[in-house]
Amino acid sequence: MGRQSDTLTTVWFLDAAARLPGDPLSNLAIPYQRLDSYLLWLIALLLPGDPGTLHRVLQVGGIALTAWATERTAAALGARAPWSLLAGFSLVGCGLASSALLEGYVYPLINPWLPLMVWALSQPRLRYGAWAAVGLLFALGSNGYLGACALLLLGTMGLFQWRTAAIAGLLSLPGLYFYLQNLGGAPTPGPAGPSTSANLLALSYPTAALDQVDHSLLAVHPWTLLILAATAPVVLRRQRWQPLAFAAVVALLLSTGPALALHGSRLLFEWPWAGLYELDAMRFLRFPVRLGWVSVLCTGLLGAWVASELAQRSRSPWKLAPIWFCLGIDLFVGIQQPFRQREQWAAVPSVYGQGPGMVLDLLPEVGGEGNDLGRHFRALICYYQTGHGRALPERCLGVEPGASPREMLGNQVIDALLRGEDPPELPEVSTLVWHPDLFRPGDRERLRIALEKIDPAPTSSSDGGEFLIAYRLGSPVLR
Repeated sequence: MGRQSDTLTTVWFLDAAARLPGDPLSNLAIPYQRLDSYLLWLIALLLPGDPGTLHRVLQVGGIALTAWATERTAAALGARAPWSLLAGFSLVGCGLASSALLEGYVYPLINPWLPLMVWALSQPRLRYGAWAAVGLLFALGSNGYLGACALLLLGTMGLFQWRTAAIAGLLSLPGLYFYLQNLGGAPTPGPAGPSTSANLLALSYPTAALDQVDHSLLAVHPWTLLILAATAPVVLRRQRWQPLAFAAVVALLLSTGPALALHGSRLLFEWPWAGLYELDAMRFLRFPVRLGWVSVLCTGLLGAWVASELAQRSRSPWKLAPIWFCLGIDLFVGIQQPFRQREQWAAVPSVYGQGPGMVLDLLPEVGGEGNDLGRHFRALICYYQTGHGRALPERCLGVEPGASPREMLGNQVIDALLRGEDPPELPEVSTLVWHPDLFRPGDRERLRIALEKIDPAPTSSSDGGEFLIAYRLGSPVLR
């Protein structure tokens, strides 16, 4: 389940866990210096089997675990049942959760760690600093952005319980050092910008275009909980609501990135702290929008707490029932997560299984804004490896467009064949798999004639959702 191409890459990651870091199925000896999620890697090692099934189980199980942990935190802060459930529904039904589901990333959904930190940082005793450290390290191991959210909680809520926060920080230092050492060896991503931040379009309800061209990037908060949270200074004036409110406001502002924008290409004004995003220490924070997990969590907890307090004061708590109706409108009519989800074709073409050795896919060169089609091609090729198990000249993890070894080698072969020349030597490649339907008719015919000179009797299949032709390389030129 997932709408974007990253779904396929995540399924590949689950399948390749036993080979990482350092993938022996890539004969190009490409190192994986930093895994996107050490926690997901560990889960895949402990639960081997069909990666597609595991992906679906983690989607459902992660949402349930995160909602439960958030509800328990709300209850510990003072929200009574059933109002404590509002916090759980808010976190797993927000725009960021829908983006994670649609993009296919399951690790942000396995997130009891941030609620655990909020609970620990709300306690006055020093021993709770150890629990906060556990939450921080597991969040960091789950995903770098969740780790950044945990550090943000430590720096905001920790101001109100600085002794607990200091203990958490000291206990977390070894894990932080290990992670940052590995992070420094990874390729540097591009800078943060309006298209990767919580611009005003991302903070509103989704449109059909959002799922087509913007990678389903959505940062909207459930408005029901946001409005309830805004009344906390009045309703909870005798309670300790300030740490949650402060963390929520800071996280929301930082999630907008260096500037407030109307959408991905329309800036409104630059923030005074824009210079922070130019520092070396911030170069990996490419998607500031994901800091919004903190603001969604804290506003949800505050909103549930406010609703519970109002129900306790009211002689007729049933009068607050419209809150549930409004939340339902938020989640199912506004964010529309269940209706925006899609299933992706999961069959692997049988043509890949015919022959040993490395396989090189021949696809057309694509470009343009964001190069989404190129990313989809790479994700699809990597996903196919989960079925055929053959080596690929591809780096399936953390590659920007233009940095793919498979694209480079494939383009060299295609260019040579179209010019009527012998293709370059590819010592490790034993099979070329051609995707003819993706080429223009003129190029398709010329490539067919040239490839049949290499293998006059190729094999083909159309059982994986597309028509493919496999050419065995027995020629000395390509052997």
